[in-house]
Amino acid sequence: MMAEVELDGVVQADETYSTVSYKGHHKSFKLPRPAHKRGTRATKRGLSREQVCVPCGVNLNGLSIAKVSNLGKPSLKDLTKVFGNKIAKDSVFVTDSLRPYQKLSLDMSLSHIRIPRGKRAVGTFNIQTINSYHSRLKNMLVHRFKGVATKYLNNYLVYHNFVNFAKDSLENKKVVLLDFIRNTLCSIKSKEVSRLPAIPKGNEMVSAQKLPIGRIVELCGVSRTTIYKIALIERPEPKQ
Repeated sequence: MMAEVELDGVVQADETYSTVSYKGHHKSFKLPRPAHKRGTRATKRGLSREQVCVPCGVNLNGLSIAKVSNLGKPSLKDLTKVFGNKIAKDSVFVTDSLRPYQKLSLDMSLSHIRIPRGKRAVGTFNIQTINSYHSRLKNMLVHRFKGVATKYLNNYLVYHNFVNFAKDSLENKKVVLLDFIRNTLCSIKSKEVSRLPAIPKGNEMVSAQKLPIGRIVELCGVSRTTIYKIALIERPEPKQ
C-alpha cells in the first residue's frame, strides 16, 4: 500500500527512534541481550545500535511514508532506501540539520530547506507536521498497542499512515482498504509472519497481507473470516 505513495509539494522529513524489541521471540531464538520489561530504556546514551531508526516523510495533503532503515544514526544510503523515488522532483524538501539530507536532496533534484539546530522555522517553513506525526505514532505504539516487536514495526507504520494520518473519511478508507486487499496477491502466509527477522530488512516491502489482521477487522468492521476469504490469506493453524 505504501509502495504506491509519492509525496509532492512541501514535504517534511525527519527520523524517529525506538528501542529494539524482541517481543514474541520465545522458541529457537537466542536473545542477544538480557531480557527486560517493556519500556526499559537503552543502556547506551544517545543514538546507538540499540535503537531502530525510522525515517518518515509527510506532505501537507495527508500522504506519508515511513519504514525501518537501520540501527542507530542513518546514513545517506539508509535514507535513500526510504525516500528514493518516493518524492516528486522539484518538491520543497524541509528537514532538520542532519547532513545526509543535503546530499539526498541534490540527488533527487529537490529544493532543500534546512532548519538549523535550535530554530523552529525558516521563514514560513517548519517541521511541525512531521513532529506531530511522530507524536501520534509514539502514542499509538506505546499507549494503544503496549509496545510492538521490531520485526512487526513496518506493519504498524503502514497502519498508522493509512488509519491515523491520511486525510479521508472512515467510509472511504474502508472502501480503499478492502479494494486493495481484493486486488493484491498474497505475498506472505500468516504462519510465516512470526518467522520474520528480528530486525526488518531495509528492502522489505510491506503489503496489505502483512497488515495486522486484527487491525484490518477493527477498521473495516468485518469478520476475520471475510478478510481471509477476500485476501486469499492462509488461515493460521489452531494451537494444539
